[in-house]
Amino acid sequence: MKEKTLQSQCFQWAQNEFGIRGELLIHAIPNEVVFHPGLLPGAADLFIAVKGRGHYVELKTATGRQSRAQRLFEEKAKAQGMSYVVIRSLSEFKSYVINLLSGKNEQHNL
Repeated sequence: MKEKTLQSQCFQWAQNEFGIRGELLIHAIPNEVVFHPGLLPGAADLFIAVKGRGHYVELKTATGRQSRAQRLFEEKAKAQGMSYVVIRSLSEFKSYVINLLSGKNEQHNL
């Protein structure tokens, strides 16, 4: 499965299950455009706000690896007290979101 497909599945599931009811706010971060004002190289694929906390989600295939820019973004996000995770499947994403909503895995870092 391609990362773009995984991102679409994760976003749609979270939005349909919880976003519509206002339990979370989720949005994609467009980071494929290289030269566009306001875009940050290495930014995570998704941002989820739950209960006043922000969570960055980087989506990768089973064999995908973070780029240098993505690792740097992860370090900066964590330094700001943000949660940052690398997710590799829809089922892993579902578990992560359900745990966030139940107050578990606040600093779930894989």
